[in-house]
Amino acid sequence: MMNQREQGKIGSRGNRQLPPWFLPGLLTLALVGFLAPAFLEAQEEPRRTALDGVYSEAQAQRGSSTFRSSCGYCHTASEFAGEHFRRMVSGDQIYWFYEYIRFNMPQDAPGALPAQSYADILAYILELNEFPAGSDELPAEASVLRGIDFPEVDDR
Repeated sequence: MMNQREQGKIGSRGNRQLPPWFLPGLLTLALVGFLAPAFLEAQEEPRRTALDGVYSEAQAQRGSSTFRSSCGYCHTASEFAGEHFRRMVSGDQIYWFYEYIRFNMPQDAPGALPAQSYADILAYILELNEFPAGSDELPAEASVLRGIDFPEVDDR
């Protein structure tokens, strides 16, 4: 007579068979793990740039007024326009420039302006650099600003 160990029921793997669902289940998990990152990446919205009309003309006008009253005593608009500025921010998320001015300006009272005023100033700076205006305003929301880049500047 065979005991349970000899029958393969206790402590022996040699005689055991895997359940019929084990191999297909394992392959399915491996496939999902392999394909999920590619699928999720494909679902992301395409990135936008400042060339896509991410601010409105009215917003840039408000930003111009706020720039003159809050920034103009230390800065000139020309500091934020032209080739030098575009190279400095080339390829960066608009979010980082927004955060920089929001946390550091005005110099005598950093962060004192409402969040939307900083977005308005950024819209004015985009206008100074001849990026096209659109129909929607640039919001003061990190999740949106992180999805918009300054265009890459060719270094040739």
